[in-house]
Amino acid sequence: IAVLTGVISESMFEKNQVRADEERQERAEMRKLLMEKCKELFDMLDPVLNEKGEAPKEELADLLPDIADLFEIHLVTFSQSDIEQILDVMDVNDSGFINRDEFCRGVLSIAEGL
Repeated sequence: IAVLTGVISESMFEKNQVRADEERQERAEMRKLLMEKCKELFDMLDPVLNEKGEAPKEELADLLPDIADLFEIHLVTFSQSDIEQILDVMDVNDSGFINRDEFCRGVLSIAEGL
């Protein structure tokens, strides 16, 4: 019986490990996809970017519905307050401008539940 219990336990551990690896891979793929979509969204603002490649927060506010749509399409759990506060979170230095990296990090942080 001890051998059988050991074999069953080992099998369960292996299945859990495979499942965890699959979930990790899915999260990595989702992160990559969301990163690409974030870059595409930000790049739509090219005409209003300053010389540093930053967009004014007011211009980024126009993208909030697109961010919400992106989350809904990819089944990301979020609240409306997350979307409303995202620009303040992205503007880490409180300059009123957000660059592409800040924008993508902010969107991904909400998508990952951080």
